[in-house]
Amino acid sequence: MLLEASADLDPAQDFDELAHACNELTDQLKPFECSERAAIQGIHGALYQLDTIAAVSIGLAWISSPQWLLNRQVSLTLDASHELCGRLMGLFFVCSHVISAHAMHIRSHSDLAIAAETRAVLCIFILSAQIWSQIAYTKDWSGKHWIGISLFSTWTVIAVMYRLYLWTFMKSPLYQTQDRDLREGTKKQI
Repeated sequence: MLLEASADLDPAQDFDELAHACNELTDQLKPFECSERAAIQGIHGALYQLDTIAAVSIGLAWISSPQWLLNRQVSLTLDASHELCGRLMGLFFVCSHVISAHAMHIRSHSDLAIAAETRAVLCIFILSAQIWSQIAYTKDWSGKHWIGISLFSTWTVIAVMYRLYLWTFMKSPLYQTQDRDLREGTKKQI
């Protein structure tokens, strides 16, 4: 019976109808456009892309050559545990890029604030550990360790400033209006 019904149908016409139905469905499911999404694409998008590139680059450097990086920063003899810890740290850096990579697709500033806060907290912890180890083990570090500390100081300052910017923006009347419109638009779509 299925063969009889399919013999009566024109495959080209069926394909056109199916393609048209898929296009209509895609148009209905397409996320609505809002001014907030456009605002996220500008400097926000650039900062998240830069953060992703930094996390992956630093992580891959630690994964590929921890011995070389550590030999330049310390004045003591390194063993296999140092290399393992360096590679694990690199792995954590590479994994942390997920935060910024996914933030590119987040719609609301409140969710972006969570992503920015996560990066700021990670950078603060890493910077704190670097400074603590520099002070606690002064004789074991060479003068080149401050290069890494200055890199993380810059990364931390940018992350904290961006988080503060999002916090002040979320308090503004413009954001309150956009956020209300975004929530109402989402409710209408559902």
